[in-house]
Amino acid sequence: MNQEQYAKLTDEEKRVKVAELCEWLDVHVGSWWMDDCGNYEIRTVLGYKTQAHKEHNAYTPVPDYLHDLNACHEFEKMLEYKFGYDKCLSEIVMEDTGHGYTWHATAAQKCKAFVLTMEE
Repeated sequence: MNQEQYAKLTDEEKRVKVAELCEWLDVHVGSWWMDDCGNYEIRTVLGYKTQAHKEHNAYTPVPDYLHDLNACHEFEKMLEYKFGYDKCLSEIVMEDTGHGYTWHATAAQKCKAFVLTMEE
């Protein structure tokens, strides 16, 4: 996937893409979810976190990667042996802000760099 293709994705499609790259199973958009108190909420992206969840049909809300830096830190842990993420993130931040300081990166920028790096 290149930057042009990534830019054409909706936010929900970007969340699905990141979740799939994080090895979530059967990720999909537009489902209902019941919270622990039995209240129904609309969750736009659901999937199975593990094979065990899938075997028990236990859908889980996919993290809101585009707006949650903590969720981004989880996928950054997967990048231990994947080179190019730092450079890609720096280029994205530079393009958006005029400087390449990655510690200023937003969750959305980190997601973009993650997808572009993993899809190389």
